[in-house]
Amino acid sequence: IGGDREELWRDIQVASKQLNVRKLRADFRLVDALVREILPDYENGAIMLEPAEREVDLTSLELIADLGFATLTSTTSDYSHEGSGENDNTGVYASYDWLKWYGNSPRPMHRASRFYDQSALTQELRLVSNADDAFIDWIAGVYYHDADNNSGQDSRMVGYKEFWAAGDEWDIWPGRTTEAYLTAYGQVTENDFYYRRAENFKDKAVYGEVTLNFSEDLHLTLGARSFKNTITNSTQLDIPVWNSDPDGPGTSFVDINGTGSEKDTLLKANISWDFNDETMVYGTIAEGYRRGGSNVIPLTGRYAENPDWLTYKSDTVVNYELGLKGQTNTFSYTASLFYMDWKDPQLNTTADWGFFTVANGEAAVSQGIELELNGELNEKLSYTVGYTYADAKLKGDLYSPTGDVPSDSLATVKKASDGETLPGTPKSTFNIGLAYATELADMNWNTVVSGYYQSATRNALGDNENFKADMSDFQLWNVNSTLSKDKWAASLYIKNVFNEDGITGVVTEGYMGTNPDRSFYGNASKNSISQPRTVGLSAAYNF
Repeated sequence: IGGDREELWRDIQVASKQLNVRKLRADFRLVDALVREILPDYENGAIMLEPAEREVDLTSLELIADLGFATLTSTTSDYSHEGSGENDNTGVYASYDWLKWYGNSPRPMHRASRFYDQSALTQELRLVSNADDAFIDWIAGVYYHDADNNSGQDSRMVGYKEFWAAGDEWDIWPGRTTEAYLTAYGQVTENDFYYRRAENFKDKAVYGEVTLNFSEDLHLTLGARSFKNTITNSTQLDIPVWNSDPDGPGTSFVDINGTGSEKDTLLKANISWDFNDETMVYGTIAEGYRRGGSNVIPLTGRYAENPDWLTYKSDTVVNYELGLKGQTNTFSYTASLFYMDWKDPQLNTTADWGFFTVANGEAAVSQGIELELNGELNEKLSYTVGYTYADAKLKGDLYSPTGDVPSDSLATVKKASDGETLPGTPKSTFNIGLAYATELADMNWNTVVSGYYQSATRNALGDNENFKADMSDFQLWNVNSTLSKDKWAASLYIKNVFNEDGITGVVTEGYMGTNPDRSFYGNASKNSISQPRTVGLSAAYNF
């Protein structure tokens, strides 16, 4: 295939009117594959532009006071983050065969406009003991976090209102003329999905840590963090394309208002032993926590979901680590074994009608080894090498709600099986760095070459063809060369030297692709990739 892509698409549209649909479906798969081959880099087959923008403001203030017996540190930070974006969602409607609910509009185009506004204030006060050679070292602190998260989405079937208005005598749906339909069900709009969420999250905590120095070589650290958080949520969701129609999308208005709170105490213990001047062994047990939340799904109308989807629980993890650290005259090293026991893991999935949701699994586990080596090859050349092996798997089958009645009536469906690898977790990662330091004239010249490798990963749990994808292993290489003198420094850098794609996530063709039965041939599938090759200069001056 050669020539203009737009001309090619026109030929396909003509063919769709002439060929048997079943044959066209097979022909189109070949054409689509060839078209994707001629798309330029960093482009896809979406039928509209997908611009996005965001603005981030960060402010922080740190104050340190020496009180003699301890050092007091106050850290205050504030951020605001807002943005918006447009997306082509037509492929989603085609893949789920939803376009039929819109009378098979001959030129489907589904535009999703998303926007968000986030802000937060964080304040922490930390007191650290100053005594030297004391039997007890200690840390005490308080923490406060207040965050507002507002988000929304308006989705539109572009041109749909005009399509209906132009068909007063059309029998768009069997036995229903446009005039009779509008009389029975009210005004048609382009807006077929409306979503607004306003959420406030407050987290208050006190924490402390004591280290018992039994000797110069043996130390025991015990820590605790007690917290209480509150979530206030107000969410509205609607599918307002028609005022009310039991056989169409209908009105599925959801208004969620509520406040929830959780409190707990997390514990930590660490013991370390310097069994000689160059080697230390240690063991750590620490607890972790992530707050729960709510999903946004319709509860009435054609797209009604099981009300059990409305909320998901917090999840917790207990991390066990055993390690060895040491050094010689030429290098230092670290080796550790870890085991993470994860309860009620929050896992990304979808409800019956394709709404993105979070579900709690029964359990998961991540276990492996971490190795690191640092050293000098000569006076000017140093190196660092690291390797991590992590085996992260689901523990127990993952079930989620289904239908439109609560799960106490056994309305659940299996989404993933015991032993599946968790999405986005490579089994092997490897990093290496070489640093060369010398003098050039009367300036310091430092050059660093670094590389990163990760093994293959998977995109999603389960066997759903709309989401699952295998992502290949990749490696990234960077170079940074800096000249510095006194208070100034200038750097030349190259990120991703070999312009590797580095795929870390996939919006699959099965989810955002085509459906020739609906006369739709766009393809908004896409990959999340690493930053392309970037060459830049930076300069700094210290006052």
